Amino acid sequence: MKQLLKLIVRELRIFYQSPKDYLYSFTELKNPKINVRAYNPNTASKAKRVIADIHKLFPNLHTHLVGSTGLHSIGRGDIDLFLESEPYKFRTYLPGLISLFGKPTKIRSRFIEWNSYLYNRRVEVILIDPSTKIFQNQIMQFKILKNNKQLLREYETLKKSSKDISVWEYTRRRMDFFNKMVRSEHTYNI
Repeated sequence: MKQLLKLIVRELRIFYQSPKDYLYSFTELKNPKINVRAYNPNTASKAKRVIADIHKLFPNLHTHLVGSTGLHSIGRGDIDLFLESEPYKFRTYLPGLISLFGKPTKIRSRFIEWNSYLYNRRVEVILIDPSTKIFQNQIMQFKILKNNKQLLREYETLKKSSKDISVWEYTRRRMDFFNKMVRSEHTYNI
């Protein structure tokens, strides 16, 4: 009963702090399991190749390598990239990015997302308006973790404890962690 109450409190806390993200998390699959693995420098090398491929087509497109590969941390072993662009320029980039990553999985007014495989790695690419809250929050969270080794260790502990759980539950745990991190009373140097 106590465990159930904790889960309910967590769900309400996440919903209260991030209602849009909370509702979006219901699109995550409940069955597939998370496979967390040690940091692999080979993945970072492949990420550099993906970024080089993007910059061959678009030398001035600002690119951010984030996620576990960008943090040199344990994770799912994938490559997560944000590409900054004003929405009116999306059409300029779309054909070239489709040639690299295939058909987008999501097209919205302020971002376009791809989930693809390149160089035998799962690659998530998001062409995004840098003024969006989604982008700003993701970059802020990444910088906090990059600059605060204690928080990064806590995040790694969360990931290790999430081995073989569902994507849905993993998403919930991460959302709760990031919400706590952002609202924390600590002052972080970004």
